[in-house]
Amino acid sequence: SKLRGRDENIDTQLKLAADLAEAKHPGCRIVEYADPDASAEDESVYRADYERLKSDLLTGAVTQVVTSDQDRLTRRPDELERLITVFRTAGVPGFWGDRDGWPSLVAGQSAGARYKGVGAKEYVEGIKVKVNEKLDALAEAGRPGPGRAFGYRHGRDDKHNSRLDGEPVEAEAIRWAARSVLAGRTL
Repeated sequence: SKLRGRDENIDTQLKLAADLAEAKHPGCRIVEYADPDASAEDESVYRADYERLKSDLLTGAVTQVVTSDQDRLTRRPDELERLITVFRTAGVPGFWGDRDGWPSLVAGQSAGARYKGVGAKEYVEGIKVKVNEKLDALAEAGRPGPGRAFGYRHGRDDKHNSRLDGEPVEAEAIRWAARSVLAGRTL
């Protein structure tokens, strides 16, 4: 998950999973796998701990998997199929999810996990469309997007529309840097 100050971030998800693991398997040894800021949806992102989890399943170092939600593992149906193969090869019949209950990955019983995997992919694609539509509408109206650029802060005009106002201390730092580079200093 992106760490953006939401109520549920990666630390919350790890706690949910650890609490569930302790409830389902009291006294068990818990190994955490987390790839902060590495999207389970983006196929170009390498998630080192996710790959380590799959390897540990195949070597028998991990015999149970608990997660806050199935889509914390992957949000891509093609990757879910590879993960199902890993679980089946390792002899692990499924995993406990805080919200999912017990998604079975056993042959002939994995339709629920697959439906959820397709739904997660559709959800992400829908959010991307909505976000891009909102950003386009802001740009068309000449209003700033949600991010904060160094040297600026978000403000409101008299109609309560968002606008960017200069941040004096940061703006001076930008001017100093520009003067320095123009005077021959290195970046």
